[in-house]
Amino acid sequence: MHFRPHDYQKEAIRFLSSNPNSGIFADPGLGKTAIALSLISRLKEKIPNYRCLIIAPLTVCYNVWPNEIAKWKQFRHLDYGILHNEWMEDIACPYQEQLDVLTDADLDIYLINPESLKWLFANLPNWYSRFPFNHLIIDESTRFKNWKAKRCSLLRKYLPRFKRRNIMTGTPIPNSLLDLFSQMFMVDRGVSLGKRIVPFRDTYFKKTGYKGYQWKAREHAQGEIEQRIADSVIRIDEEDHLEVPELIENPVYVSLPDEIQKIYDEIEASFFATIEDEDIAIPTEPSKYNVCRQIANGGLYKPTEFLTLPKNRKTFLLHTSKAQALENIQNELNGKPVLVGYHYRFVVPHLKKYFKAPNLAYISSGVDQRQTKLYIRLWNSNRLPILLGQPQSIGHGLNLQKSDCKDIVWYGVPDNFESYDQFNRRVKRQGSKQKKITAHILIARNTIEPVIWRRLKKKDTNQRSLLKALKRYWKKKRKGLL
Repeated sequence: MHFRPHDYQKEAIRFLSSNPNSGIFADPGLGKTAIALSLISRLKEKIPNYRCLIIAPLTVCYNVWPNEIAKWKQFRHLDYGILHNEWMEDIACPYQEQLDVLTDADLDIYLINPESLKWLFANLPNWYSRFPFNHLIIDESTRFKNWKAKRCSLLRKYLPRFKRRNIMTGTPIPNSLLDLFSQMFMVDRGVSLGKRIVPFRDTYFKKTGYKGYQWKAREHAQGEIEQRIADSVIRIDEEDHLEVPELIENPVYVSLPDEIQKIYDEIEASFFATIEDEDIAIPTEPSKYNVCRQIANGGLYKPTEFLTLPKNRKTFLLHTSKAQALENIQNELNGKPVLVGYHYRFVVPHLKKYFKAPNLAYISSGVDQRQTKLYIRLWNSNRLPILLGQPQSIGHGLNLQKSDCKDIVWYGVPDNFESYDQFNRRVKRQGSKQKKITAHILIARNTIEPVIWRRLKKKDTNQRSLLKALKRYWKKKRKGLL
């Protein structure tokens, strides 16, 4: 099949070509990967020894970029390799398979997940006297929104060595405008928003919240920040270019059993409770927040074992209120497929037991890529009545819209707008057979979940404000009004 770009894609390709350090803020389903591959094809023709390093979530590395290269005829000449060994956990070790990919001089594209960057940069000096890559693409750049994260600190050291740097995402500010600073630094190394986060933060934000640990944007912040980044970013809105299903949000409130509500109230009030004759001590505010969310979702990891591997944690299964609500929704749909988003790993064995379905399909970081591909194929051919997915693993890049799914169930309220939005867009995208997609959000009454839901909706408003402002900017620029 031959790729014939839409007008908005042609504009994006021209923009990236003429702006070596730039970004695309485009809704899922608008063909960001094809746009990037068109750019790569152009650059390969012009630049001797062209090599592009693409940093993307693992499922995107394995399922999106290879599929797009194989799908379109004019991209099949591009050779790629994946710098990841899915069978080994300690990616810091110099595995021969990864090094074979790294040292293959004939490759045009090197795909790597953010967690493997430490391995990559540790091994480069052993194999190259000069830095081998001249182009950097960060696919889903919000993975680099945290300025203090190790992956960001590591990558910043190497930014000057890339002659071109591009970022791509559909949700640039999942939490607040602060998320933009680190992402834009990856593009222009401080040209637009500055080289240090403290002056940026002090200029545009003020302390608020519990003990002043949160930052709130000042009144002038959004307009000034939008103006400073507008020349480096192109915004593409699905509402202008695609026919996608309408998203209907349906909050479904459930009640905890009286005895569990009592335990929850004790934990929320005093950081202490007794469960199954064992003392459960909750030492910190973040732990308290996490424990409250776990109880609302039907289980609890013993907090003293927070730092052990999930498979070794002791888990208390507390109630089936949300499992019952999920079952009711399934019954009402009369066999239509349901996509279920969950956060805590104990949800999977909990639902397997509740539905008496030991082979219940789920996609998470613990599922290898071959199994993930199988589940995607079965789902899109309507052979899975239910598919569970962790937003961190399923929320970017995967195309799940070919099934007859018109209902998403959130097994608990996500507290990250990016996770919520991206997960919903796995089925709410171009190619879906549905006119409407309903997201059923299971919310436990008398818990922090209703508060999280209100916060999530507020983040939605903030993000749309930014994206609409960028869209207005580009419309005016195209018309020569700026």
